[in-house]
Amino acid sequence: SELRRWLSSFVVIGGGFSGVEVAGGLADFLRASRRYYGAVDDIRITLVHSGERLLPELSPELGRFAERQLRAAGVEVRLNARCARVDDRGITLKEGELLTAGTVICTIGTAPNPLIAALSLPKQRGRLEVAPDMSVPSAPGVWALGDCAAVPNARDGSTSPPTAQFAERQARQLADNVLRKIAGRPTRPFRYRPLGQLAAVGHNKAVAEICGVKLAGFVAWLLWRGVYLLKIPTLGRKVRLYLEWNWAMFFPPDIAHLGYRRTRRDPPPARPHGAAGRAGRRPDTGDAAELRRTA
Repeated sequence: SELRRWLSSFVVIGGGFSGVEVAGGLADFLRASRRYYGAVDDIRITLVHSGERLLPELSPELGRFAERQLRAAGVEVRLNARCARVDDRGITLKEGELLTAGTVICTIGTAPNPLIAALSLPKQRGRLEVAPDMSVPSAPGVWALGDCAAVPNARDGSTSPPTAQFAERQARQLADNVLRKIAGRPTRPFRYRPLGQLAAVGHNKAVAEICGVKLAGFVAWLLWRGVYLLKIPTLGRKVRLYLEWNWAMFFPPDIAHLGYRRTRRDPPPARPHGAAGRAGRRPDTGDAAELRRTA
């Protein structure tokens, strides 16, 4: 039916790292679900990207590899397509075409905190303008980094992207600069050469560009998992994830999910003074009231 087709249609907006990983993971999950839900037989996943290729942060070869993998998994990739409107039916492209979908996932990136817009300080595309040492020139004593600051990279003169890889190094450099400022010593400009970028494009498949070396497929996926495993805190958590990830490598994606939510306890309803005594019973509270409402 038309309703079933609408419910089983998904649109992912954005072809960067988040969009590619979401589309690939969604395709794997839904494909694994068909075995248990036979009525779901008309699944449609569409990835909409305004650029000419996916993963513009990586080399063209890796972007094309990611596109081939997604198409092989059943994802319809729409390049040079810009979303103009999102409503309860789906999305409308700039050219006027309507893509109906019951679920729309937007991954088009981050935006600075709304507080930044309220500041009367110079900005670049919504981010605070800062000096190479991450100080705000027009506000002595103020420093900025991360998503809210347009931090120039002294290595090549470009503006640092709003990613954790850069923000973590900016934080270390800024802390050192603050100490230098207090001690009366000259500050240092931020300079960083990124180690690389990685993105998963489905179950056991990924693309990676590390120090100029391009990898794709299963080897890149192992590298992707290894990098993130090293960043997990505590040895116990690392070992647990290592075992879980290696076990899951030989099986389809897990479609079962157990949610843990604490039972909500409402306050007792207001009653006139003495009403409970005259009725000869106590007012409903806690789990009993919750159980009767859900029955």
